Parts: sequence; structure tokens; C-alpha cells
Amino acid sequence: MQADAAALPLRAASADVLVLAFVLFLLPDARLAVAEAARVLRPGGWLLTATWGTQLNTGADIVVREELDAVGAPTFPVLVRSDSLTDTPDRMAVLLSGGDFDNINTSSRPLAATLDARAALALKTGCGILGWRYRRLDAASQEAVHRRAAERLAALPSEAFIDRSKVLLTTARRTR
Repeated sequence: MQADAAALPLRAASADVLVLAFVLFLLPDARLAVAEAARVLRPGGWLLTATWGTQLNTGADIVVREELDAVGAPTFPVLVRSDSLTDTPDRMAVLLSGGDFDNINTSSRPLAATLDARAALALKTGCGILGWRYRRLDAASQEAVHRRAAERLAALPSEAFIDRSKVLLTTARRTR
């Protein structure tokens, strides 16, 4: 089910498992989503989350961003986010322990995703902040970004396509 994390369309204590994958840090206040998770989970139910520990730019990110800037793509709006509540195991523990959860376990894992130039360009222009900016361009500007970025990406070493961001995977059990 896809829904607003702070207003889930579920009855209280009706779910055994709730997954919040790459969403908590995007919310203005992650505490609201945690309270909502506690509401809908049965006692003993599990909350599973994935958040960014660190999100790093790759060489491909830099190239696509520069090409978007060159054609005057609009900047992404500044959003209020909850990164400071979710970006370390200790912060996740504090966030969840205030929401009727115990057995909180967070592991940090390297993303270590490796793409080639073609896949990186498709990803960077298809989703996330860069994709948002790309989709707001007219067709001619999109073509210019795609063509110039593809040329530049083809010249990058394979190291420039490794995403070394850290992902935090957390599990927590609802206590009551």
C-alpha cells in the first residue's frame, strides 16, 4: 500500500509489519510518521525502515547537475526534512524509542551501487532531485542535457559511477 506516512488509512493495531523505505528523512517531522506507525501496528508488530546515513554525490551526479544548470533548469525547492532525526543509528534509536518501540536495531551498510554511463544517465534524469529538474525542461533542453551529459559521462572513469552512500536499515518492535 502506498499512503501518507503520517495518516495511514489503516485501523489502529491492524498491521503486523510496516515498511517505511526511504521516506522518514523526507518528511517535515518524522516523529509524526513514527507515531502513526505505532498506532497501526499490533503489539509485537514490526517497523522496518531504510534511510540515508550519508548521501554522497557521484561523478555522474555532478555531470548531470552541471548540464541541467547550463540549460537553466529550475532549482529544486527547499523542503523541510527530517535528516537530522534519521541519519545515524543513535538518532534512529532516539526517534523510535519515543514511539512505543523496543528491540531497535540499526545497521549501516554501504550502498556500493555501480552503474555504467547509460544507466547513470537514465537514473539521474528519471528520478530524484535531478530527475525533477530534468522533467521541467522543454523537449529541446532535455535533448541537449541528455546529449551533452552522455558525452561527458562516457569519458568518466568507472570509479565515477560508484555510489558510496551509506544506508541505515532499522527494525523496531511495537511494545504495546
